Amino acid sequence: MVEQLLCGSLASPLGPLLVAVSAEGVCRVVFGGDMAAFTARLSARSGATVTEALEPPLEVALQFADYFAGRRKRFTLPLDYRFATPFQRLVFEALLEVPPGQVVSYGELARRIGRPRASRGVGSALAHNPLPILVPCHRVIHRDGTLAGYSAGVHIKEYLLTLEGVMLPIQW
Repeated sequence: MVEQLLCGSLASPLGPLLVAVSAEGVCRVVFGGDMAAFTARLSARSGATVTEALEPPLEVALQFADYFAGRRKRFTLPLDYRFATPFQRLVFEALLEVPPGQVVSYGELARRIGRPRASRGVGSALAHNPLPILVPCHRVIHRDGTLAGYSAGVHIKEYLLTLEGVMLPIQW
C-alpha cells in the first residue's frame, strides 16, 4: 500500500504556511511558496502519494491559529521526523524541551544532547529543520545574545520570539 501525505496551506501573520501531514503526524512545514512545487518535492523525496487539500487537518489548523493568536504556547500535534537524520532528530527532541519564552545557545543545545563540541552540527541541523515553529528552532541564538540566521529570515525569528514573550534584545 502506498503511503499518503495530505498537504494544505494555512494563513498566518507571516504569510501562508504549507503543511504536510502523514498518518504519523505533521512531517513538513514551509513558509510560503508554490503548493504545486511543494507537493512535487514531497512526492519525489518520500515516494508517497501526495494529495493537496484546501487546508491541513482541522487540529493542525486550530493549533497554528491558537499559537498565532497567543492562546497556545506549545503544540501537541504528533510529529513525523521522516525528513530528519538521526542526529537532527536528537537535536529536535532536545529543542522541544526548551520552554516557550526562553532561548538557548547552539553550544548549550549541543551540551544538552551530550555532544558539547557539536554546536556547528546543531546549527546545521536547525538550518534544515523540516518542522519550523513546531520544532522551535527560533529559540536558538548565538551565545552573545544575537539572533543569528533563520532560514525564513531573522525578522520571522524576531516575530516568533516576541510572540512567545521573549524580550528583545536578549541580555544574557
